[in-house]
Order: sequence, then structure tokens, then C-alpha cells
Amino acid sequence: MNNLPDNDAFTSQLVAVQRRLYAYILTILPNLADADDVLQETNAVLLRKRDEYEAGSEFGAWACRVAYFEVLALYKKRQRERKRVLFADQNMLDVLAGEAESRFAAGDQALLARLEKCIQKLNPLHRRLIRLRYGDNLLADEIAENLSRSSGAVRQLLYRIRMRLLECVKEIALAEEKS
Repeated sequence: MNNLPDNDAFTSQLVAVQRRLYAYILTILPNLADADDVLQETNAVLLRKRDEYEAGSEFGAWACRVAYFEVLALYKKRQRERKRVLFADQNMLDVLAGEAESRFAAGDQALLARLEKCIQKLNPLHRRLIRLRYGDNLLADEIAENLSRSSGAVRQLLYRIRMRLLECVKEIALAEEKS
């Protein structure tokens, strides 16, 4: 029996967790530039290690754990470079990370489920664009080249898709409140 997620499910989960994962990283690493770098590296690691993720297990917790190790790697790199580090010792980093993980784990799983439903409603091209942008971590220019379109057209389409996903999530949440 294969416990690995299929590409669409993995991509959906990766896309859905981005905002919360970034918030988690910012909780333990409040420098925006560093947080951006750690998020990028975390996404790259998650994609490289996707075979290690068991479908059905808590994706967000796994992603946070990977992010924690990326923050720790940055922290150690800064110490080696003798650059100013935010925390005097790793214990403080561990305390903040534990606190952030608790809040993350207690987060709204319904939001993730809603987003996954909405992604499944997208047409195949739009799902592919979301997978390329957030699953494969490609930039709009790279996607444009891949699809033989202008980067401006790809950016505009990604924006429209994100707005459509946002509206869809809101509609599902409103329908759930009414029922």
C-alpha cells in the first residue's frame, strides 16, 4: 500500500499551508528578509522530501518541523559568520518554536479543507499554474516560458486564480455557518 500523497494532494497541502507556515517562521524569526529566505528554503526541502511525508498525517506539523530546522540552520550559520543573532542561545529559540507549533497545530483545519475543495474546483490549467507556482516553486517568468505566455499574463492569471480561491473559501465558510 502506498502512503505517499499524489502530486495534486501534496501541492494543495503545500499551497494551503503557505500563509500559516510563514506566520510560524515569523514567530520565531521576526526579520522579514530572513523569514522570506527560510520560507523559500523550507518549500524547497518539503518538495525534495515529499516522499518522506505520509499521506493522511498532519502536513502542517511536518512543514513546521522542517521550517524549524531551517531556522536553526540559519541561526547556526549566523553564529559561524559571527553575525548578530536574535537569540543568545538555542533554548530561547526552542521555546518560541514550541509556542508557535502549538498555535499552528491548533489552527483552523477547516480552512485547509476549504482551500483543498476550492483547488479541486479549478480547471486543469489553473490547477497546473498553482502547482507550478507553489508546488514547484517556479517564478512567473519561468512559468511563462514553460507555457509560452508572457510573464505579465501569467502574473495576472495567478492573481485572478488566488482571488477566485479566496472567494471560494469565503463562500464555503459562509455556507458552513448557515447550516
